[in-house]
Amino acid sequence: MKLARRAVLSRVCLGAVAAGSLAALWNLPRWASWNEDISTTWLAALQLAGPLAAFVLGCLAALASKGRDRTAWQLLAAGSLFYLVGNIAYILAALSGDVKAFPTLPDLAFFLMALLFAAGIMIYGRRQSLPLMITACNFILLYGAVIFGVRFLLHYEIKDSLLNEFATMVAFLYPALWGSVAALAVIRLVLYPSGARRLPIALLCVAVLVEAAADLIYASQLMRDVFQVGGWAHLLWMISALTVAWAAIEHILLARAPEIEFDDGKQEKPRLLGQAAVPALILFLILITGTISGAFGRGLYQYFAACLTIVLTLTVGLRELWVIKTRRDLHSIAEERLFKLSESEDQLTSVLESTSDSVLVLDLDWTIRFFNRRALELVPELAEFGVGSRYWNLFRRDEREIFEPSLERVLATGEPWEVEVFSPARQMWLDLRAFPTGNGISLFFRDITEQRRIREENEHLAQHDFLTGLFSRSVFNRRIEEELGANDSRAVLVIDLDFFKEINDTKGHAVGDAVLVEVAKRVRNCVPQHTLVARLGGDEFAIVLENWLPRELVRLGIQVVETLSRPIVELGHSLTVGASVGIASTHAGAGRADLFIKADIALYDAKAAGRGRVMLFEPSMEARIRDRWALMADLAHAAENGELELAYQPLLDTASRRTGGFEALLRWRHPSRGMIRPDEFIPLAEESGLIIAIGEWALRAALAEAAKWPEELSVAVNISTRQLAHAQFLDTIITALMDTCIDHRRLELEVTESALLSETNLPILTEINHLGVGIALDDFGTGYSSLSYLQRFQFSKLKIDRSFIRSVPADAKSKAIVRTVVDLARTLGMHVTAEGVETAEQFEWIAENCDQVQGYFIARPMSAAEIPAYLAFESDKNRTTRSDVPPRVGLSTRKRRA
Repeated sequence: MKLARRAVLSRVCLGAVAAGSLAALWNLPRWASWNEDISTTWLAALQLAGPLAAFVLGCLAALASKGRDRTAWQLLAAGSLFYLVGNIAYILAALSGDVKAFPTLPDLAFFLMALLFAAGIMIYGRRQSLPLMITACNFILLYGAVIFGVRFLLHYEIKDSLLNEFATMVAFLYPALWGSVAALAVIRLVLYPSGARRLPIALLCVAVLVEAAADLIYASQLMRDVFQVGGWAHLLWMISALTVAWAAIEHILLARAPEIEFDDGKQEKPRLLGQAAVPALILFLILITGTISGAFGRGLYQYFAACLTIVLTLTVGLRELWVIKTRRDLHSIAEERLFKLSESEDQLTSVLESTSDSVLVLDLDWTIRFFNRRALELVPELAEFGVGSRYWNLFRRDEREIFEPSLERVLATGEPWEVEVFSPARQMWLDLRAFPTGNGISLFFRDITEQRRIREENEHLAQHDFLTGLFSRSVFNRRIEEELGANDSRAVLVIDLDFFKEINDTKGHAVGDAVLVEVAKRVRNCVPQHTLVARLGGDEFAIVLENWLPRELVRLGIQVVETLSRPIVELGHSLTVGASVGIASTHAGAGRADLFIKADIALYDAKAAGRGRVMLFEPSMEARIRDRWALMADLAHAAENGELELAYQPLLDTASRRTGGFEALLRWRHPSRGMIRPDEFIPLAEESGLIIAIGEWALRAALAEAAKWPEELSVAVNISTRQLAHAQFLDTIITALMDTCIDHRRLELEVTESALLSETNLPILTEINHLGVGIALDDFGTGYSSLSYLQRFQFSKLKIDRSFIRSVPADAKSKAIVRTVVDLARTLGMHVTAEGVETAEQFEWIAENCDQVQGYFIARPMSAAEIPAYLAFESDKNRTTRSDVPPRVGLSTRKRRA
């Protein structure tokens, strides 16, 4: 509402400004006391400005429109152009002094302008057009009535006209023409609702009304030979043209809004009262103008004529209203009765025509009595044979042999028949339903070829993997649950790709999908044609075999491993995948119900044995896996039971020969199994997801312990790939640092190269780095492409794996590798730590090359309670020994414990 009021207020203000500007420009010659020639030139220029603005803005309105609106504004713009051309011709004639007697050729342009405006106003804003004859008749009637009205209004001027008869007739036809256009515009506005376009149409009505008034003044002045440039006629012409320009602007604004749509039914149906008022208004126009002008007499005669005008107008209007309403009512009654009359006869036909089925109605002699349009579309032969022909003429002999016995049975038994049948002649599937009637049979049928195809595709998708085309897991499960014969055996091979995750993470899912398709093809080629091969999900496949001996199964497993170990070239990459295979057979101690479970147990043993292996299930495997599951169950409660603990191994700075920090190492002291090695329970924690909670516990415990140490000592904590992928990992680090109030720079997280296989881990590592926490690359040199990781992420430290340190300084190759790694790390701005230093010779050589040393030669991992004594002992040693000899705390501890 506020926006509407604001729009109205803005239009009022702009209208006032425009009116004031026009008045100022119009009166400028008088205010400036210009001479007659300059004043005439100025007013002529202003006279051209209005039509020019109307023409330009009308063209823009046409460009902004579409459909009938565009045509309407093209007509209005053309009318404005004729107006402009006519004015230019008059001005040029006046300037050249070649002024001809009225009327002249430019006057024809003004007549054409009026006709174009009438057509444009009737078309504008309507989706349907009245027939041309009706529109023309309406306009002629209006024009005739207005001619009489103008004749009456200019009664005395015409009588005393100084023009010749032809010029006088043309002079009063001017305002009559524009008066009829104005009347047509008013009828258009009132009779046909205009919706959002009401304002532009109203402005066009105002424009043609003002034009009619101006032409009436012009005609009167011409006949009396008192017309002068700059009079009221010129001003009104200017206002009329500018109003057309305003209407064009309003339409352009509306055209930019999407809401100017119309309801065809309501929009194009004329109002009853409006229809009835048109002839009454025409009569009123003729009589009232004659009354006002005194054509019927003056004084008492005028009052009598006015009363008679009102009575006759009301009588004609009411009679027309009654006629139109009666005609509509009679038409409605006739239509209703006609509908009721035909409804009972056509109801069945209408229903059968509206149904989506094809329908044929036959009598007992198989004669066609009715068929609907859809039946004709499906069986074009019906157009040739038609109603009254024999039904079986439509079919070939082979089709008749399919349908005739069943349809004969329907007639004989009186029971319906429904079937989906393929028609060879038409190459389509039909859903056919036959219903007996009292005097024949009704057939309802439809083409279901596409539905059958979609259904078969859905069934195929439900039973097959969408990517590889192999059978799905549900089909696999159903197959291994099927009953076996007395002498039958069944076996399952479960295949798991060894390095697919790395390929998928590093090369992308497109390459991964292509690899899976190639793997499926190779596995399919390893087995007989009708063998069930399924993709269970991810990179896991399975084969179901029947009546194979164990040695044959193992031989097949080896063939699969060898086949999948060959390089796969996909999307420009040469990739090596490899596979492990687990086999379970009813011949080899596995029951049918748990065949897959035991094959999976065998697969686990194959992967644990080093991948690329084939394992046939044995009962001992089940015992091991059950022990593994029990260990995993115990691990779930290890932290809350206080069974987990941290050991700390010193990191010695080679420059100062002092401890720079400790690496926190996770230990599990099982209540019944004793101390369990990390390489036994860490993989279990990774696989089960327990590493998230255990890793958080280790981080918090290490930071809490480090908070007790001197501030120059750091603490290193190992982080798994699964922890990095956890959504809350960064929050965990921040919370732990805040809870322990430890400097962020004292924390160092150690990750392996596998953490960088996934691109999703790089952002989280970057955020951790921004916190000031150091990130070390652990076990450097044991991964897949170490140098690429150094390029992808800026580590703070690089830890050389113990496998390279073990052979120095004796082995020249190991020394060269270590030197190369150190040079590379220092070039990239990283510190270097050597792991696994166990001898004095190793230490002496490493100390010259690396920044830190870690290993049994320095000290074994120790409990948190031993750290203060270790640091104190190191401090005493540094005070009593040379600065170039490291404290042998680890050796001393071993002796003391021994």
